[in-house]
Amino acid sequence: MKKTKNKKRYTGKRSFLIWLIFLITSVLLYFITDSDFPGFLIVLLLIYLAAGVLMTAVTGKKISVKFGGDGSGGKNQTGHLILTIKNDSVLPVFLCRAEILTENVLTGTDQVTDLKFSVMPKGKKIISFHCGDGYCGCLHIDIQRMAVSDPLMLFEKKRSITGSWEYYVQPSMGGMDLSKEELSQYDMESYRYSSDKKGDDPSETFDVRSYLPGDSIKSIHWKLSGKMDDIVIREPGLPVENSLMILLDKRKIDVSDPDPEQIDKTTELFLNLSFAAVSQGIGHTVGWFNYAKDCFESRKISTTEDVFRMLPGLLKSPCQVDEITLADRFMAADLEKNYASYLYVTAGGTDAESEVERLSYYGKVTVYRPQNI
Repeated sequence: MKKTKNKKRYTGKRSFLIWLIFLITSVLLYFITDSDFPGFLIVLLLIYLAAGVLMTAVTGKKISVKFGGDGSGGKNQTGHLILTIKNDSVLPVFLCRAEILTENVLTGTDQVTDLKFSVMPKGKKIISFHCGDGYCGCLHIDIQRMAVSDPLMLFEKKRSITGSWEYYVQPSMGGMDLSKEELSQYDMESYRYSSDKKGDDPSETFDVRSYLPGDSIKSIHWKLSGKMDDIVIREPGLPVENSLMILLDKRKIDVSDPDPEQIDKTTELFLNLSFAAVSQGIGHTVGWFNYAKDCFESRKISTTEDVFRMLPGLLKSPCQVDEITLADRFMAADLEKNYASYLYVTAGGTDAESEVERLSYYGKVTVYRPQNI
């Protein structure tokens, strides 16, 4: 971004107009009356004009800022942030204006907060403000512009002061209750089994033991029982890895009219599917195309902690208009494709069923949309 040179400029048009009216009125009164007060007022107005130019020229050169406060919060919470301004100069800052730009990297929405303050010589000012737009994502808070001015705002001069902060708005998770059948079609050839826990997969034997009252007849290992002259029970194995892939389509439908609510709901649906799967002991892989890095990203999810660990990277990855489908992005990526089941999470307005036709050759594909849940 190209920077412009600092320069004095009239910014308080209304204030300057009032000052000018006072000056013209005082001049007229000076010539039509015998009072000395209008002349005194003219001198004061001109002195303030010179003082205002001087104030904006010399103050605020040694200002530094630092952000602090919350680093994350829920969608229904308001982020509490602190901006600390320090003035290392022996001159006071009579009036300073700061424009704080808050951009949701995920949805692309932004808002500007206008702060006004003064700082004493060698002093410090702490200002509290809030952030959040009701949607999940990574909020990048940045000082877009900072300028000093005189108390009446007749003049203003920009100061090159920078500072930034990141605040993560976490989506709501844990509200979905899906069965294993809804989440995955198991590829029995691709399982790995636990060596220290039994499970419920009869195709794999975890251990054998003697029959106990209450054991199912279907669990009897007849061939081994005949050899050992005792009734032996086969304990089934526990699969610890399945072949489920959950994909998130981060494409925007319309660049001229982005829909942050749709992006928010699609992201939440994706995370809730992952959370529901891992909550039922189904390990899986998640993936999306990162437009900021221009690459396809994937994460292996085995625990709920893995879901929370992937959140920052996911929320910081923007959505973008793209003519290339997510399915094609995934097919072109140098990633494993032998998953038995794919959950394709996308927003409304896309023809996802036709987009995933190539992907369906590798495994069963189920399309999920927020409006269908």
